[in-house]
Amino acid sequence: MENVKKRSVITGYILITTVTFLFLGPILWALISSFKPKDLLYTPSLIFTPTIANYQEAISSINFFSHLTNSLIISVSTVLICLILGLPAAYGFVRFKFKMKNSLLFWILSIQMLPPIAAVIALYDLFLSTNLLGTHLAVVIASSIFNLPLTVWMMRSFFQEVPLTLEESAMIDGCTRIQAFFKITLPLVGTGIATTSIFVFLFSWNAYLIPLVLTNRTTQTLPVAITGFVSDSGVMWDQLLPASMLTVLPLVILAIFIQKYIVRGISFGAVK
Repeated sequence: MENVKKRSVITGYILITTVTFLFLGPILWALISSFKPKDLLYTPSLIFTPTIANYQEAISSINFFSHLTNSLIISVSTVLICLILGLPAAYGFVRFKFKMKNSLLFWILSIQMLPPIAAVIALYDLFLSTNLLGTHLAVVIASSIFNLPLTVWMMRSFFQEVPLTLEESAMIDGCTRIQAFFKITLPLVGTGIATTSIFVFLFSWNAYLIPLVLTNRTTQTLPVAITGFVSDSGVMWDQLLPASMLTVLPLVILAIFIQKYIVRGISFGAVK
């Protein structure tokens, strides 16, 4: 039996290592190649003297920090708007009864399933007519539209975990429903708020089509800006690779600090 258990453990580690390599292999190769000198960039050699010249060229050629600021402004603003609108909406779906409640929930979910390309032309015409095209606000509004359903559905599940009796006790002690919501319910779903904020931030940061259509040169986000290294004459890998690594870096740092919330969001409901 012990031999069988050992073989199972070894087999498990081999499978985990293989799957991890399949997912991280391309990223690691891109990271290593981003430090290669230009004359060795297209060779499979792993023996070379690392250089940061590629990073310096990439940062200067696309005005990296300006696009980084744009991505942060849009992503953080999207998170705030989704929380401000999504938290009361999710709470209302859990605590109140009204007609066509389930139909409205399904309609909200259908917005999440709508591919951005199906709405991008309408959004372009809307923001063009309102003189918002090319502004941060246009992208924030569009991004919020697509991420608000995710906020409502995720927070609805977390609100369902909070017993109604806690709010009723607070209201018996003199709190209004709004006070009970802010003083009792919201602190209890803090993990859910953090989890939802993380997912909305990730989706907003990685968005490509909407920012591509609604921004201009001064308001472009990082995922859009780095496509400038791809042209008809070819791909500037020596700059595209370091720019891609710098674009991913904020997400990696964020994931390291909030990984427990990500796991919480992914596994939510599995052992409820």
